[in-house]
Amino acid sequence: MLQWGAVVLAGGKGSRMGGDTPKVLRPICGIPMLRLVVDVIGQTGIADMVIVVPEEHEGIQLILPREVEFAIQEHQLGTGDALSSALGFLHSGSDSNILVINGDVPLLDVSTIRNLIEEHTATQAVMSVLTANGEFSNSLGSIARDDSGQVVAIVEGDRFSKDSEQREINVGVYCFRVDWLLQNITKLNLSKSGEFYITELVEIACRSGKSIGSIHLRDISQALGINTLADLADAEDVLRSRIRNYWIDHGVYIMDRQSVQIDWTVSIGQGTSVLPNTIILSETIIGDNCEIGPGSMIRDSRIGNGCKVVSSVIEGAIVENAVEIGPFSHLRNESHIESEVHIGNYAEVKASRIGHGSKMGHFSYMGDAEIGSNVNIGAGTITCNFDGAQKHRTIIGNDVFLGSDTMLVAPIKVGDRASTGAGAVVTKDVPPDVLVTGVPARVVPKQV
Repeated sequence: MLQWGAVVLAGGKGSRMGGDTPKVLRPICGIPMLRLVVDVIGQTGIADMVIVVPEEHEGIQLILPREVEFAIQEHQLGTGDALSSALGFLHSGSDSNILVINGDVPLLDVSTIRNLIEEHTATQAVMSVLTANGEFSNSLGSIARDDSGQVVAIVEGDRFSKDSEQREINVGVYCFRVDWLLQNITKLNLSKSGEFYITELVEIACRSGKSIGSIHLRDISQALGINTLADLADAEDVLRSRIRNYWIDHGVYIMDRQSVQIDWTVSIGQGTSVLPNTIILSETIIGDNCEIGPGSMIRDSRIGNGCKVVSSVIEGAIVENAVEIGPFSHLRNESHIESEVHIGNYAEVKASRIGHGSKMGHFSYMGDAEIGSNVNIGAGTITCNFDGAQKHRTIIGNDVFLGSDTMLVAPIKVGDRASTGAGAVVTKDVPPDVLVTGVPARVVPKQV
């Protein structure tokens, strides 16, 4: 039985993309591109994986599983040098093979990699390559074949004469028989650019009469390598289209697909509709039969079943079932909205819990508050939670009625079934079952 391992080449700095972030850590649809590559390798069943990284690679370690090993590429001397850095981790038995993938080709499908592995195994080749036809820049190596159609060379970009044309290119995914690779990788020559190229191994194999396998990609989007910010944007477009189509196939209605963005890590329940100009990001989970949008943005939040979010922003919040939000409202981090709550226009909730069945009117703000069930929060009501130095809590009991423009000066408690008059400025705790009004608010005696 053949043994398989994988090497991912992730030692490049990506200087053409600007900034200090390593290229392979650039996110695509909410997940670093290197993680996309590693995950698709894992889906093939290959467990032994080596990532070739630069000396400063702490950020790369943080986004990858603990099982992977790291080989450091001390000098940036090309793909051949990068692969040589990983040789000490390889099993050298006669039945050992490795998959080698550039870390900046994040759109590959698992079926493509499996097909290449199967071709490599069936042909008993010493080396196999993945190719694609299309209009590519001359930074990608071109495939040269003989009259019988066999791959005989990969012509690197600096040896290719035209800027761009329809041609067969090297995608940057290879299979090798390990014993042959160990015997021949030291034969690589230094190129004019001062680098060693993996692609020269094709010519080395041909000169010794060894067979080279290949498979051809029909979906050229999988061949997209990320070298510039324009490439990154193109990859985002492709992956976002795949994500939208996936959710449509799983019972989610997406109106106006091109205006909707959904991250790779999002989960959406069946029967939910996502309306135009909506963005759903990070670890968001949305339940069944919701209506999200138009014009909403949800990040790192959990939305229950049967919710409606209209033209609003939800960040780091929990929303239970049958909640209505918006339009033009904002739930901030650590907010928890219980079931059957209504939050109207231009309302903001921050680090607060709003109890079952409560209603929060327009132009209201609840910050650092604990609000009971069946509470009416009148228009313009706010918690004055910041004294200029510290944040303070507001606690509101069940069945409370807060009149319009109530100011709750924290720290403060409002007892069950209490009420405030319009414009009240509440500076002291309110007992249960009383009405307070005025500035500052005072208890209004009950009239018989």
